[in-house]
Amino acid sequence: MNHSRLEELISEASSFPPGLQKIEAFERAIAEAEAHGELDVAFRLRSDLIESAVFNGQGDRAIVAFAAYLKHADQNRATLNPRDLLWKYKWILNPMVELPQIPKAQILEMISDMGRRVEAAGYSQRPVFYKRWQMLTEMGDFEAAAVEMLKWRPALKDGLKDCEACETNFEVYFWAETRQNEKALEIARPILEGKLACAEVPQNTLANIIRPLMRLGRIDDAVKFAEKGYRLTSKNEEHLCEVSEFLLLATHTNALVRAKRIFSKHAIWALKTGCHFRRMRFNAVASAFLKKLAQGKMRDVSSDASETKNRKATSSVRLQLPSEHPLYRPDAKYDISELFAWYQNEAQKLTQQFDQRNGNRHATQSLKETHELAGVDHD
Repeated sequence: MNHSRLEELISEASSFPPGLQKIEAFERAIAEAEAHGELDVAFRLRSDLIESAVFNGQGDRAIVAFAAYLKHADQNRATLNPRDLLWKYKWILNPMVELPQIPKAQILEMISDMGRRVEAAGYSQRPVFYKRWQMLTEMGDFEAAAVEMLKWRPALKDGLKDCEACETNFEVYFWAETRQNEKALEIARPILEGKLACAEVPQNTLANIIRPLMRLGRIDDAVKFAEKGYRLTSKNEEHLCEVSEFLLLATHTNALVRAKRIFSKHAIWALKTGCHFRRMRFNAVASAFLKKLAQGKMRDVSSDASETKNRKATSSVRLQLPSEHPLYRPDAKYDISELFAWYQNEAQKLTQQFDQRNGNRHATQSLKETHELAGVDHD
């Protein structure tokens, strides 16, 4: 075997910063290892790949890697720490629910399989209740989700539980999704006051409270939290949903310069992500932004501007879209109606797919509210 080539590929993967390049480098190293029968090496590399893909917006790649990872783990149980596998299992469920082609029944069976493995390893069922609560919430099955939340709350805490900050953040998300706005903000208080934090918090929470604040008319508070939240999320593709909430608020407040900047910078994330749920959320907000822009309801605002310049309705706009975009123009001048139609169509297609998978109209209702909060009609 050409060990030097494999070592070179592993070194290459390790040298890249988090992101798509690193993930692709891991995939090349895994293929090289397997081609030469180095299955244990491939297994370790898949472990790194799964973590990198899950936490950098490429969950579809993580799912593919996890299937092989799980098969190898089951064939080598005597040499594997079950806790490592169970943590990967917890991670992989999140991108699964973000792909509408994965049936609801399959996701719930995966959680049950994780539960059997958790029990066999001697751990509490707390993470099982937690993941089922999460997945059902994401699929808009709030009644069933609430049942799991009630099981989760008193369950024994052990080495498989998520950190307190993450668990609190998801509770904020649950209450926000069920439109119990005051409750969401109440639960978020220790995070907003800096008493709870982790690698994902407070940035996720700062996005999760945007809609509750908007629904309550607390726009100044929403703007304050959004400014901090955007600084914390704008460099990691995992945070496409969070960035979408900040674009929604900028659209609601008619902050043209800020909205254009967010839209232009992160449109590439929506094109590249393997998580269709995140793409749907971004495309929904983008369509609302473009529709409002076409109606002339947004205005130019900058930190050094001495006055506000109202815009008239216009048919074109200058935007710095990525060259990978299907409507990309080198002159950066776009027909707003054409852009709006593209984003609206993409959002609606994904919305229909998620509603079909989930067996309800949660995605459609979310799309409708996105337009309402942005200040435009939902067609």
